[in-house]
Amino acid sequence: MKTIFLFIVMMTVVLASCTIKPPGVTITSEKTSLEKQLLGSFARGQNDPFTTAAVWIAQPDSLADQGTITVARAVDPEILKAQARRRLNSEDIDSLKSRGTLGEGIDGLIHFHETDSSRSDSVYRNLALLMIQAENDDRQVILNRFFKDKEIVAENIKTQLVISFAGVMARRSPDGTPVQQPDGSWEVKQGD
Repeated sequence: MKTIFLFIVMMTVVLASCTIKPPGVTITSEKTSLEKQLLGSFARGQNDPFTTAAVWIAQPDSLADQGTITVARAVDPEILKAQARRRLNSEDIDSLKSRGTLGEGIDGLIHFHETDSSRSDSVYRNLALLMIQAENDDRQVILNRFFKDKEIVAENIKTQLVISFAGVMARRSPDGTPVQQPDGSWEVKQGD
């Protein structure tokens, strides 16, 4: 009996000195672009600057009443593909913008700007040109679908929407992005 008591006391002392340390875990509320794509959580048109710009122009009084704004209510595979490609390429495009290689034009499209990197590295230059083509094609798909869905045919309304969209895209661009001004000149975006 004394042996059992001594054994229990020794085990209690040994176990009391042992600690279990849980692994370090960092919890964030943001998902990476890849996680969003893999999980299928990219939303259809939500927070899209085209829609935001269109609502600012077309429905300025009702903007505050709308929690979520979508580009196309009907599921359009072309719109979904364009939005997915834009999200997939967004980090690369922002990187090229911050280096001054890509700029936001007043026409709502991105434009190439010659830099030391693009002059000296043909792979970098070609990547930038491919990104421009892909992004501008996707922007055009989304914008044309929006005009069609909203039955916007007046060119002056289309122009206002594109200018408003260009402003949204310029504001969302990282510092270092060349931004075209209304007079056609280019200025590098500095911290807001």
